[in-house]
Amino acid sequence: MSIALTFFFMILGHLSAWFAYNGQYAWESWKQNPLLTAVILGPITAWFFWWSSYYGYEATGAAWSVRFIGFASSYFVFPIMTWAILGESFMTSKTLICTLLSVIILLVQFTGK
Repeated sequence: MSIALTFFFMILGHLSAWFAYNGQYAWESWKQNPLLTAVILGPITAWFFWWSSYYGYEATGAAWSVRFIGFASSYFVFPIMTWAILGESFMTSKTLICTLLSVIILLVQFTGK
């Protein structure tokens, strides 16, 4: 259950971070209000990542594992959000290879001791 909660909060954190960092490219109003964006999304994003770290460490017992899970899970959020909202394709060889490497990182974290 802890690993499921890790992913749940990690995905929410990455979604929130995506909007905080990239919303400025999608909506002019976000570009004009960086402080407001940071004040609203910063605490929410931190809260999601805090819980993902809590449950991830509980599940794996290692901060490094949580870090690698966080990195790898970002490749499930960023390409989809960037394609869906900004219209940038993730179907490039570079992005697909990085996504495959992220899957391999996740497999190593879940199967390795």
